[in-house]
Amino acid sequence: MTDLSRNRRLLIVKYVFCVFLIAIALSVVDLATLLSELSSLKMYWVALAFGMTVLAVIVASWQLCFTFQSFGTELPVLKMIVVSYISTFYSTFLPFGLVAGGVATTLKVSKITGALAQAGSVVAVLRVMNVIPLFVFAILGLSLDPVLSRHFGSNQSMLVLLVLFATITLLLIRAPAFRNLGLHLIARVDPKGEVAVFLQSLGKWQLLVHSLFALTAFSIIVVAWWALIHAVGFVLDFSTLVWLSSFLALVSFLPFTINGLGAREVSLIAILGLYGVDGAQAMALSVVFVALTTFNALIGGVLELTYRSD
Repeated sequence: MTDLSRNRRLLIVKYVFCVFLIAIALSVVDLATLLSELSSLKMYWVALAFGMTVLAVIVASWQLCFTFQSFGTELPVLKMIVVSYISTFYSTFLPFGLVAGGVATTLKVSKITGALAQAGSVVAVLRVMNVIPLFVFAILGLSLDPVLSRHFGSNQSMLVLLVLFATITLLLIRAPAFRNLGLHLIARVDPKGEVAVFLQSLGKWQLLVHSLFALTAFSIIVVAWWALIHAVGFVLDFSTLVWLSSFLALVSFLPFTINGLGAREVSLIAILGLYGVDGAQAMALSVVFVALTTFNALIGGVLELTYRSD
């Protein structure tokens, strides 16, 4: 079996699995109630969520520009905003979303900088750095959620997990042995050493700034979900919103789905049910999120048709 046929079969399996999960979600939802929920959306909250997605693109673009300044390369912010939207297009509509978006960003940026390996290394490292905080905030939110505490007992175990996770993360970042091992492994897949050069260039100031970028990006995600929840017509505790936003972002990275499609819908119905949210409302929330994501991706598609790197 060739790689092409294997990938096609894998893609078909992913689509079938996503359809299967969506069918499960719809089977426990009253469609008439779902349509009623969608028709009564508060559109000003949806507009706020859309504004947050625009802000997220701006922050991602600004982070790219800041990062390449370490290499002495000035990137135009407006062009990076265009690149970020195009990346959103590919990450939304292609099966391997995170990778596809990263490849698109790499190719667009390298046309400006003229350094493909450098662009790829920076994009890859930034993606990882921005995903790691999602785990931290997910554990933090879970440990403080009062509803989950009532359902599952004491949250002390969650706090222990949080401390353990923070300790391991600190060791991985600071311990020279782990750092050198990481650089060695990266060098095997990056012969020119672009990733190693980038990591070694990250001083305390750069790490602090990238942490602020990651915190800002996560805050935008939380506000966007907060707005969408109000658009549908229910409220959640802040700690719940924190861990749920992190969890839903991580769901989109699941390898056996297409950008979390299906898994997100089933997860929302199951999780929000613990908080007394009707299945139709949970499904309506997911539908609005998908619609908003698709709209942003279509903006990127239009820009891809008209974009010129020069």
